[in-house]
Amino acid sequence: MSASPGASHLEQVAAAWTAAFDGVRHPDSANFFDLGGTSQQLLRVVAELRELPAGGQVTAQDLYRHPTIRALADALAARTGPAAGPDGPTGPRTPAAVGPGDTIRIVSPGFPTLAHLPDRAGRAVAALEALGFAVGFGEHAFAMSPDGLTAGPARQRAADIMAAFEDPGVDAILVSDAGEGSRELLPLLDARVIARNPKPFVGFCDTAFLQHYLALEAGLGSAYGCSLMVHLGDVGGPMPETTDHLVRTLAGLPLELRPVASRSRPLTTWFDPDVEGSRRVRDVPGGWHWARGGVASGPLFGGEVSQLADIVKEFGLSYDGAVVFVDITEEHTTPPLWLLGRLFREVDLTGAAALVIGADPQSDPAVWARQVSALLDRFVPGTSFPVLVNADICHLAPCWTVPFGEPAVLDESRGLLFPRRAHPVTSSTSRSADV
Repeated sequence: MSASPGASHLEQVAAAWTAAFDGVRHPDSANFFDLGGTSQQLLRVVAELRELPAGGQVTAQDLYRHPTIRALADALAARTGPAAGPDGPTGPRTPAAVGPGDTIRIVSPGFPTLAHLPDRAGRAVAALEALGFAVGFGEHAFAMSPDGLTAGPARQRAADIMAAFEDPGVDAILVSDAGEGSRELLPLLDARVIARNPKPFVGFCDTAFLQHYLALEAGLGSAYGCSLMVHLGDVGGPMPETTDHLVRTLAGLPLELRPVASRSRPLTTWFDPDVEGSRRVRDVPGGWHWARGGVASGPLFGGEVSQLADIVKEFGLSYDGAVVFVDITEEHTTPPLWLLGRLFREVDLTGAAALVIGADPQSDPAVWARQVSALLDRFVPGTSFPVLVNADICHLAPCWTVPFGEPAVLDESRGLLFPRRAHPVTSSTSRSADV
């Protein structure tokens, strides 16, 4: 950034704006969105501002509400008073690395799976404890709504998430399961409080609504892929690739993801004890397929195939410049191929840097790859970005846990890479009280 910490609010906002637009200095009255600003440029404005005192707690929502340089500068000035000098606040911290000895809090943003399957919960907790983590639960994590579809009312589920972020004794947050309850929690969360208490949040499926919220509103990265009940509670323990990816992602280590040799079929039902209580068999071929080769990079965003279009609408997003992943689930009565085609019709992906498409748990991998390629030719013509199909993401076993919102590289010769800068794991025995 060209603005110094002691510069005026207007100068600091202008410098962040200019950096996001690759050095182009726009008039103070120009509207960010009228200029064609993308979600990635919006995130860069927020990130750049957070390096300076004027924007220590700025969120993406601030830019939506004040979409010009002058309006945003005036809003920040009204909030913080005169711009702070070089010794002023520098904004919220990024989440610290988490490892053995640290505490993971379990929350239930959607389905009440903990209440339905306490034995599976016990196995999953034992798996985390075997990795060296301490495990606790949100106050309402085992709750159940009268209809049995959510872990209690939205206000309680949201309160558990906020309590986990605010509790200095909690180092990371892991969802018990997903479902269809995350979206209704968004207006009940406080992005500013979360930004002041950053820590890893791990979820999957419909928690992508929460993970986009954390990235866009609180400026906080998260992790997508693993959940307590779906991925860690199997009889005989979770698959080693699943726990390895979870541990490395929480530790902040660089990742180089490669295909697994075999996979397990999804559980046909949670509620048949003979099915839920049996070991999964890895009888599905692994491997991945390149619908289009090449190398590309960008921040990783995405989610479950049936929900991505709604996420784009909820946040007014553009995925231009992003590596976009699409998680495929077996839980819909609508065929995944039709859902993927609808996504390609409803969301403009022509400006994406790359696509990572999960495996269809019910399809032969080679057949699924050919079907995806045909959809791309039909609905995303004229593009040449890399496309990886049959990725091990989320609803599969084993599954990846990937850094959400962080820079990623998709490389035909090396796989999906996260060139993260490794930093030491802070153990709970040496952690200060304000971490």
